[in-house]
Amino acid sequence: AAVFADARQGGAEELRAAAAPAARFAHSVADLVAHVAGGFRHGGLDRLHAVGLSEGFADPAVARAYLPDTLEPTLEAAGARLQAHIARGEMRDVPARAAALALLSPIVLIFLHQQALNGRRSHPTDIDALLKAHIEGFVRGYATGTEPEEAGKSDTARRQAP
Repeated sequence: AAVFADARQGGAEELRAAAAPAARFAHSVADLVAHVAGGFRHGGLDRLHAVGLSEGFADPAVARAYLPDTLEPTLEAAGARLQAHIARGEMRDVPARAAALALLSPIVLIFLHQQALNGRRSHPTDIDALLKAHIEGFVRGYATGTEPEEAGKSDTARRQAP
């Protein structure tokens, strides 16, 4: 259980960054997805979630530690970012928590599948293409249409484009 608390404390800055809206809606969604994907690719989130889920299903004490220290802070940060876009009128007025779950669930699943479960060997998936399509679909479904956007490109990706 201490591993989840330590991870939350160590990831506090990343959670603050995830909660802060960046630019306009589509760019902000892309940046949030890139931020979360980076945690799975380079920050050990795949192992943390794999342990939290597998052990949490078997042991209620682990679940009680994993949920408030790992899964919920991520959902809350994403929800806070999305709520800011709702308040700005850039995103449809929906429950931000439900939208955060809709945004993050496929990301968690694909990284667990490809990395933690080693699905990349037997069922390889182009994660970047999947994330791009997911961002585009999320933005189409939730945007109010009040801003011109290039859905699916983070601020970082746009700066690197020729």
